[in-house]
Parts: sequence; C-alpha cells; structure tokens
Amino acid sequence: MCSSDLDDDTAGLVMTVAMVGVSLIVYPLFFAGIMLGQIIMFRGALATARGENMEFGALVAGLPRKALRAAGLSLLLILAIFPGLILLYVPGIYLALRWSLSIHYLLDTDLGVIDCMKASWRATEDRVLEIFLRHLVLGLIAIPVILFTCYMGSLVMVPVQLVFQSMLYMQLSGRMRSALPDPELATY
Repeated sequence: MCSSDLDDDTAGLVMTVAMVGVSLIVYPLFFAGIMLGQIIMFRGALATARGENMEFGALVAGLPRKALRAAGLSLLLILAIFPGLILLYVPGIYLALRWSLSIHYLLDTDLGVIDCMKASWRATEDRVLEIFLRHLVLGLIAIPVILFTCYMGSLVMVPVQLVFQSMLYMQLSGRMRSALPDPELATY
C-alpha cells in the first residue's frame, strides 16, 4: 500500500460526496425525460382518440412549459392522493378518479394546475363509479395480456390505456376536438 493512498474512511467519504453530486444531476434529468415522454404519449393518445393527425411539431409544441406544469401537477396530485391511500384505499382511489383527467386538461388547455384539478373534479362529478368500473374492466383485460405475454403485452396495453383515458376525457369534458376555448370554471 502506498503512502499516498486514501484510508478507507476518506475513500468512503469521497465516494459518498461524488454519488450525492451525481444523483443531484442525474435524477432530475431522468425525471424530466420521463415527464417529457409522458407528455408526448398523452398528446399522441389524445390526437388518436380524436382522429387527428399526429404531427411531431404539435406533439412537442410548448414542451418545456408544459413539462414544468405537468411536474407541478404530478407533485400536487401525489401529495393530495397519497395520504388517502395510506389511511384507507377508498379515499385515495376516489381522489385519484376525480383528478384522473387533470393531465388531459393541462395538455389540452391553457389552464393552470389548480384549475386543471378543478375542471377534472367537475367533469367527473357523479361519474366516479362508472369511471372506476371502466378502469377495472380494462385492468382485468390488461393484467392477463401483460402477464401471459411476459410483459410484451404492455407494448400494446399502455397505448390502449392512454387512448382509453383520452376518450374518457373527451366524453366527460365535451372537448371532442382540439383548439376549443378553455372551460369555464365559475363556481355555482
């Protein structure tokens, strides 16, 4: 062993500092990449559900701004739904179903994050059981397809689920085509 070698404690400290530094750079980039990919997939599914042509320029238009808002929406939804899932499953599932259209409103309109949640809440009013049953049926189809195909079925079922969710959004929101004015959110 050379006298210039670091002892084990110093080497461990150097490795820890290096890993924390790398993690602070890599994880946000990884999260940003996932968020951008999800936005493109949701926009593509919405265009497919509407029967519109999917042009790459339209899929990536305003992506950085939408990605930041989508990240904020995701964080807010996690913070709001997670306690309901921990305490009892039913409140968490209920909240998740009520806010399930929020991302579509975010990508399809110029509404803010809170307004997207309000719009989703209004669109799903009195329809929670129907939405739950639709997702349950799709899940009961998707699980065996994915498992019996050694997870290769997810290449089919994930796009099907995204288009299904987009069609549900169109039906409940009444936004059957793009470029419609933003929904009114006046309180009753």
